[in-house]
Amino acid sequence: MLRYIQCLLLGALCFLNLPASLANTPLQSPPNVTGYQQTINALIYYHDSGQYDRDLTTVYTQATTYLAKHLHDSKKRPAIVFDIDETTLSDWPMMIKTQFHNEPATMDKWINEASATTIKPALALYRYAQEQHVAVFFITGRAEHLRAATIKNLHKGGYHNWAGLYLRPDGDRQQESVTEYKSHIRQAITQRGYHIVLNVGDQYSDLCGGNAQQTVKLPNPFYYLPGCSVKQVCQWAPAEPRYQQRWAAMCRHIYS
Repeated sequence: MLRYIQCLLLGALCFLNLPASLANTPLQSPPNVTGYQQTINALIYYHDSGQYDRDLTTVYTQATTYLAKHLHDSKKRPAIVFDIDETTLSDWPMMIKTQFHNEPATMDKWINEASATTIKPALALYRYAQEQHVAVFFITGRAEHLRAATIKNLHKGGYHNWAGLYLRPDGDRQQESVTEYKSHIRQAITQRGYHIVLNVGDQYSDLCGGNAQQTVKLPNPFYYLPGCSVKQVCQWAPAEPRYQQRWAAMCRHIYS
């Protein structure tokens, strides 16, 4: 249980640490959040208050501005990489139902329902990229046996005509980390002649490993997926000075 709370805590921190050009707005949350149930209550408050949607919109708006300015930085064809869960599609109904206990079997059942909802600012960036003839790729940690359900849900959400959809091979979880898997796919995309201008995700494991000009870290305090080590995440200090002391204190707590 302690490890689960630590993962929630680290997840709550992750949205504070965006690249300098894509820094997020401050979170407005209830004070004195301690303990497991209080953490759950704070996560629900953050979502239902509308602050989560506002933070997502802020980051996606800044990402769109960045893409517009850097479309022609390379002679190669520009590309953008998206994660899926909590990046382009929201699993909020499932998280509430399970009280954030996202076990693999529960997640697979949810994905097969193809009921995740569209993250609207993500769809706006997706469509803008396509209008600018930017190739769009999805790289997700979802397993290959979930491909049909994933395609169905993406289509329902308004996502069409992508350049590539990469799911993790079944049984691959013991072979390499999420970070290694995703960075290898990005490397393969660049070797095909694309220049990845933006790599967008809600987890640091979506972003570590290079092979992209700019990473975009979306807010997601709801869960944390290992991939980058905790040490790597804690060394990736927030660009905003007002967050740096809080970040250091939280990292000390996780290591203690």
